[in-house]
Amino acid sequence: MRGTPVSQRKFRSDEFWIGCLVIAGINAATLWFTARQGEAETAPLVEQSVVNGGIATLITCLFVVLTGTQARLGPKELFLTNRLTVAVVPFVLIQRLTTHDGLRVELKDGSTVVGHVVPRSNGGRWSGYQTAKRIRRAVQPYLTPADSAPHGIQVIYQRRIPIRWLLITVGLHATWYLLLRYVLGAE
Repeated sequence: MRGTPVSQRKFRSDEFWIGCLVIAGINAATLWFTARQGEAETAPLVEQSVVNGGIATLITCLFVVLTGTQARLGPKELFLTNRLTVAVVPFVLIQRLTTHDGLRVELKDGSTVVGHVVPRSNGGRWSGYQTAKRIRRAVQPYLTPADSAPHGIQVIYQRRIPIRWLLITVGLHATWYLLLRYVLGAE
């Protein structure tokens, strides 16, 4: 390896901020819809809140999983993180990074790691997968493709569950229900 990164750099997908706006918009729309629906519907407010909040929570969780991705450079490895998995790829195992259809890490043993940090998408195709290219440029100085892969070192995969975002969304809608019911007097 030619060197080690001085600081840990993080890279996010091109669609990250669009996904954040969609999450905020969906939650704002369902909160507004719940408040407005109380005037016209005969269903109890708690039922309206559970249905609307449940729909918003499911949509939020989907977008959190899709947008919560990043690549991070460590001292000796590349971390490919999304909301469900973390793949730790040591630099000594990487043959090259391809960016023509998302970000793919080709290993010296011929296998490929797809961390879903920069997935295949129309937005990525239109922008030329700029985030994937930035990641490749940042990792390139630390690769030694001519050397063989050392024995005993492997890619580490970890699974995780995005409970925090689920709790935040449920808490947001529960707070809205309590505000409508007890502060604004809706029934």
